[in-house]
Amino acid sequence: MRKGWSFVMIIVVVFVILGAVCMGVGLLTGADFKRIFEVVDHEYAVTDMITAIRMIIQNPESIQTILQNVL
Repeated sequence: MRKGWSFVMIIVVVFVILGAVCMGVGLLTGADFKRIFEVVDHEYAVTDMITAIRMIIQNPESIQTILQNVL
């Protein structure tokens, strides 16, 4: 089991580094954080996920309804 989690952590670290490199290249080529966030939010619905997490924290009993509406 320990070997499996080690493998998962390696994959996560690689993706974090890859994401940081992509952000750096984007900033070097003239992009700004607002535009990068708009593209990521459009693709992955980050704002909806943040809203769902806040709603779940405020009202844990309604988790099923919130997840059905967001996902």
